Amino acid sequence: MTQQVVFTLSETRSGSTWLSYVLGTHPEGFHLGEFYRPFTMAGHTICRLCEARGLPDCEVLHGLGGLAPQQAFEQVFKRSGASLLSDCSKQISWCERVLPASGFEVRFIHLVRDPRGWFFSEQRREPMSLEQGLERWSQHFRSTQHYLKQTGRPHLLISYDELCLAPDQGLEKLSAFLGVRYGVEHYQTWTKAHHGLGGNGAAYNNLAAIAPDAVNSADPSFYAERRATVFYDQRWLQSALVDELKTVNADRQAREIMETTGFSMEQIDQAV
Repeated sequence: MTQQVVFTLSETRSGSTWLSYVLGTHPEGFHLGEFYRPFTMAGHTICRLCEARGLPDCEVLHGLGGLAPQQAFEQVFKRSGASLLSDCSKQISWCERVLPASGFEVRFIHLVRDPRGWFFSEQRREPMSLEQGLERWSQHFRSTQHYLKQTGRPHLLISYDELCLAPDQGLEKLSAFLGVRYGVEHYQTWTKAHHGLGGNGAAYNNLAAIAPDAVNSADPSFYAERRATVFYDQRWLQSALVDELKTVNADRQAREIMETTGFSMEQIDQAV
């Protein structure tokens, strides 16, 4: 069976960790998380799951930081028995470091989130104006598309919104791109214990049964109320920013970008 590493490229707060759990739930998949960490952050070698279990190191990902990335990927293939590794590091610089030496098949997922939901999530952590946010969001989209065209590697452009709001459609598209069996049960990320580096509120389903306090999120109650479910994050609609964010519907550039993902803002609004 062909071994492939799938790199997700996205802005922060766009669902890349959640998507990586989805890919890791597939019988052929394994969730690596932000795999760049042990190679760029000294001492970062333990996954959130093993940390919550009180282990000194990860049962699967231990001892990888001293290896070359190529060797580290090979070790995870061997240890996990998976044929698909999901890396949600999101960093082009990490991909550029890995790809020249890669001896496995590489595919990219360019994940985009509705700018309204993305801005609401990101500005709570990094204050900015809506104008600044839209420029950052659109520039990230353009630079990512430029990089992907340069690599010449297979890539899929898809939105977090389509995957959540039209799950059968989104997962079928994803499965066809990756060449793996389609099954909506692969969204049920809480049915499998996931080792992986980094994490955020999306890790709640993975950790809550072991140690709810181990979940690092700005809004843990939001995730706790939605445990063991597939849900769409639409908190921006209940926020004080809702009126301002609704003006994004008139932004031509934002509308065009979402349309290129195959799931427009009109479709999002109809679905919710």
